[in-house]
Amino acid sequence: MNLGTLGALFVFSVLLARTLGQEALGLYALFTATLMPFSYAVDLGQSTSLVQEMGRAPAAGNRILKNTLLLKMLLSVAATAGLLLFSFFYFQKAEERSLFFVFGLMLLPRGLGATFEAAFRSRQKMAFLMWANVGHGALLVFASWGLLRAGYALPTIIGLLVLLETLKTVLLWLLYRREENFRFFSSGPAFDRALARASVATALPFFVMGLLGILHSRVDVMLLAALRDNAEVGVFSAASSFVKVLRVAPSVIVASFFPAIAGMQKNSAQLHKLAAKTLWAQLAFSLSLAVIIFLLADWLIATTYDFPAATTVLRVQVWSIIPLALYSTLVYVFFQSDKSAWNVGILAATLLLNVILNYLLIPSRGALALAISNLASETFCCVLYFSLYRRLTRAAPGVF
Repeated sequence: MNLGTLGALFVFSVLLARTLGQEALGLYALFTATLMPFSYAVDLGQSTSLVQEMGRAPAAGNRILKNTLLLKMLLSVAATAGLLLFSFFYFQKAEERSLFFVFGLMLLPRGLGATFEAAFRSRQKMAFLMWANVGHGALLVFASWGLLRAGYALPTIIGLLVLLETLKTVLLWLLYRREENFRFFSSGPAFDRALARASVATALPFFVMGLLGILHSRVDVMLLAALRDNAEVGVFSAASSFVKVLRVAPSVIVASFFPAIAGMQKNSAQLHKLAAKTLWAQLAFSLSLAVIIFLLADWLIATTYDFPAATTVLRVQVWSIIPLALYSTLVYVFFQSDKSAWNVGILAATLLLNVILNYLLIPSRGALALAISNLASETFCCVLYFSLYRRLTRAAPGVF
């Protein structure tokens, strides 16, 4: 997710909180957290692998794209069935369940939109994505502001979100159709099962890692709503919105780091020297950001969400960006060294710890429990990464 999209979502959440209060913000955050695993199930890691596949076979790009779109349509049917079944068990209030059903209509357009975004990235035509995201973000902010000011409640805002997601997907489709002469009904056979199986096999490692990461950052919100209430979710959402924006900084550094190491010899001294420099940069940058936000937490919360309880939550959670910045660099070192299984194992252990801590702490500490468990689990994850990283460096002399 780019900085512009994050900025628009941040402003939208502030408008929602200021107008409708903690309960509405909490319900929106809960819906977003609950929908995310199902959205990722529709994607099945295809958006990541599609860039690689279309880059390797540009002449077959439209055929690959069409097959991926058809596959996501099939997956969205299965995901919708799972979403409906899950919601009957999770949401106890019929009103919340019905509203979540409407929110869930974003499954298909979001999945198809992510596919077109990946196709544009494979063609290195990022300007189209930028303008689509800017337009979507601007419409989200101004339309939600107008509706909230006119007195409309959360159901109308949810409908707006679904509409804007659909319009964004249609726009991406039309742009790609014009730029790449993509015709859905004439771009190869109806559905190539062999190609679909190969695509799923390629995307599976990305899917497993992504799913573990999503569960790590979403299950805690669902536990908080189940064990406390939506208002507590609103408090945590207010604090975590700042942390989400801060997390863009480490990803920018990693984005320049991974292309630099992609062509290096696996587990080489050169690789580890560059990794060491990147880790020091990540530490300095993330530490500076954490200190600034910690000192300004009172002012930031008061001028935006105006939920006083969120200040303490923010002051605890903001430190989690430091271990995140460090281990996000090592994730790509492990990828480059063919140690993807290590990534999966570490993320699975971190998810388990996070769930246990939240289950134990939420009843007594509410939203603060999520900040504590997030900091503890991210630190645990970072320690595991560095422990295994030391094993890698032993085979590359002259690094430490």
